Amino acid sequence: MCSEIVTPLTHLDLKRLSLREALSTIAHTFLEVLLSPRTIALHRLIIAEALRAPASARTFFNAVPATSYRCLTEYFIWADGAGLVIPGDAHARAILFLDSLTGQLQLRSLLGQENPAPVEQERLIDEAIAVFTKGIAPTTE
Repeated sequence: MCSEIVTPLTHLDLKRLSLREALSTIAHTFLEVLLSPRTIALHRLIIAEALRAPASARTFFNAVPATSYRCLTEYFIWADGAGLVIPGDAHARAILFLDSLTGQLQLRSLLGQENPAPVEQERLIDEAIAVFTKGIAPTTE
């Protein structure tokens, strides 16, 4: 089930896109996966049972969040080699970018509140991309 959940992320072809387009594509796909009813239900179950079944919690983390980070890490490594970003820690960047999208949106969904409206998600994605690209894009002076 976990591998099925992350399949949309593992099949993205971001290398033909600009940095901004690639981040937008992965952000939209990531939030679609993260906020799906099936993912939310599994996440609730894993959290509820994590202390009694730590191996299951570890398996979930390695299969879903870690795979998401890995997909973006691989893109950032490629983007570094292509000169689209300044050199830096690709894995840390992947964590920072994806985690900037999750917090409130995911927590609201986990708590059974209404999923955020698409316009709210879009605002968050746009702002995360703006902040992020200013920090890692090469300067063109």
